[in-house]
Amino acid sequence: MKQIIIMLLLSIMSSQTMAEWVRVEENEDMIAYVEPSTIRKNGDTVEMRTLFDYKTIQTVNGVSYLSLVGQDEFDCKHDQRRTSYFSMHIGNMGGGKIVSTKHPHPNWKPIRPHTFDEYFWIYVCGKK
Repeated sequence: MKQIIIMLLLSIMSSQTMAEWVRVEENEDMIAYVEPSTIRKNGDTVEMRTLFDYKTIQTVNGVSYLSLVGQDEFDCKHDQRRTSYFSMHIGNMGGGKIVSTKHPHPNWKPIRPHTFDEYFWIYVCGKK
């Protein structure tokens, strides 16, 4: 009985720590995902976690990483977006050590056509 309880608790804890990412789009360099369980709607805006999973190591300002996890907000009415936070990870799919974090200035930026931002915006706002 003790083993069953321990296994059940471990199962619950591991499922809470593992994100359920859904693929949105891909190009030759990376695959973009959203985490549907993090989608929060507030009027015309939607917040969610996003993930860029790179196929090769990326290096920016001396920092090397394979994935980038962000907290993004989309304005469905005015076709714009902003990022409130992102972290760079040494491993794929947001795994491994976090090598850098940023809290960029949260200015709204227009959604440009044929970009990952547009694909995320379509996913959460349901527009084309």
